[in-house]
Amino acid sequence: MGRSSSIHHKLPLPILEQLHNRLIGTQFGQYEDHVTWLSEQGFDVSKSALHRYAVTYEAKIRCNQESDDEPSAIEARLRCLEVASKLGSSDSSKALIKNAEELLKWLYSR
Repeated sequence: MGRSSSIHHKLPLPILEQLHNRLIGTQFGQYEDHVTWLSEQGFDVSKSALHRYAVTYEAKIRCNQESDDEPSAIEARLRCLEVASKLGSSDSSKALIKNAEELLKWLYSR
């Protein structure tokens, strides 16, 4: 079983809420920036601990967003891939997947 994240227990609620906003604002990326920001706030958090926490937090958000009226995460990925294939002019599968991932990020940032 993987290690549980100590971030939730280590950070006070106002800092945790700001971290959540920062993670969402960067589409769950730029971990180095978040680790630096946390350090400036007086909290020593490793990049790997932040990553573990962010993955769990993102999954929680996605689960909360899904309802009977909304597509599952798999359905959303497939639909984004379908849209990317119709919009894209590239024959490259890597470019197609990248475009689909950008659409998916846009979808979940709303």
